[in-house]
Amino acid sequence: MRNYKKIRQTPYIYGFSIVGFFTFAIGLIIGLLAFMGGFSLLKLILVSIYMVVLFVVSKLVLSNKAFIAKMTDNVLPKKYSEYE
Repeated sequence: MRNYKKIRQTPYIYGFSIVGFFTFAIGLIIGLLAFMGGFSLLKLILVSIYMVVLFVVSKLVLSNKAFIAKMTDNVLPKKYSEYE
């Protein structure tokens, strides 16, 4: 049996993890749908700020392996019951 390098590597799409990419893509579609009601300078500024915040959250928070592992780690208690 051959030993392939990096066979269990997590996939990335455009630098995002899978969850980060889909979060950003859905948020991008929602942001672009905001222009269907009309186009104004205020709306352009608000959607741009929304896109920047969404990008930062998707890239730096949802695509960070260490942060996700820290948030989803279920640490076992040191004392399992009162009788130990």
